[in-house]
Amino acid sequence: MTATQFYRGYEITVELNGNGWRVSAHPRTPDLPITRRRSVKVDAASADKALEEAKKRIDALLLP
Repeated sequence: MTATQFYRGYEITVELNGNGWRVSAHPRTPDLPITRRRSVKVDAASADKALEEAKKRIDALLLP
């Protein structure tokens, strides 16, 4: 299962990877900061929870 969503200028992809979820976030415009790690494994019970974690990471990245 793979899901893609757009959030605050980033494209977030969540996919099932073995026993966990892999989340990737890529900026859609050149003025946004690039995440240190484009793809991370997230311990979450569902794709929705993994997506919530990705959004938290983007929010933290965009804080002044």
